[in-house]
Amino acid sequence: MKRLALSLAVCLALAFSAVSARSADEVKIRSITSPTFSAPAFSLSGGSISVTLQATGAGAARKAALSALDGSPVADMGLGDEPLAAGSNTFAVLIPPPVEPGLYTLCVEFTQGGAPAKDCQPHSVAVVASFDPPFTFVQVTDYHMGDPRALKQFPGVDIEKVRITALEKANSFNPAFVLFTGDVCAYPETYEEDYPKAVNEILSHIKAPTIIIPGNHDLYANTDDKGKLLTEGLDYWREYMGPTHQALDFGPFRFIGFNSYAWPQSVRNRNRAYHASAGTMHTYQGAINNDELDW
Repeated sequence: MKRLALSLAVCLALAFSAVSARSADEVKIRSITSPTFSAPAFSLSGGSISVTLQATGAGAARKAALSALDGSPVADMGLGDEPLAAGSNTFAVLIPPPVEPGLYTLCVEFTQGGAPAKDCQPHSVAVVASFDPPFTFVQVTDYHMGDPRALKQFPGVDIEKVRITALEKANSFNPAFVLFTGDVCAYPETYEEDYPKAVNEILSHIKAPTIIIPGNHDLYANTDDKGKLLTEGLDYWREYMGPTHQALDFGPFRFIGFNSYAWPQSVRNRNRAYHASAGTMHTYQGAINNDELDW
């Protein structure tokens, strides 16, 4: 019995360790809220980018660093102990002239509430040779990670391979950036698994800056039959992707990405049994509300 108990304890410890390591490695929006892999900053070498960092207490931003996609260090940028207040802070970071055009991971070392901290956002800084046209961009849409309908509609087809082939095809155009225009995921029942998987898949295969905005399938909510919230797509989006809308100025062009499913949570709720009893309504249809238009 003691040997069995010891074995179970070891197995549980190993499982907990694996889950903890996996959670720590997940790419999420943590301290650095801008730029992110889904809303990168673009700059010429020798230019500067704006960085927004969320601090839990007063402190200072000490150093920023850029690294290549393979993890090799590229540049360290001292920040001169830029003062940080508790909450959101925005400051400029200079991109040193030796940095060549490419896509980079940004890391910031800082203190908050007297404790040292560090946060990184992969694929969040794009250094470009020029903003002048002509340039090429690629649009990818309706990625639908975890959509059960795909297996029914296309039996025997390797859906993951189809997605990855699309990403690699996008790379082949050597684009200035890739626009993901909604429906990265599919349904709230599997958001917990699908959001991190989609982020990992995109980061593992796309070699260009990505601008990602949500579609209706990314922002569904789910309640139980009495209306108690079980899943909120907006929370998952903000945790893994960040902003729900964004604008990109590239050369003489402005690309505006709206949240096209800007309904209240009650309308985004997919529980039909709740709607039937409450006399309310769910819709899959898109909507750009006044807040989006004012923005």
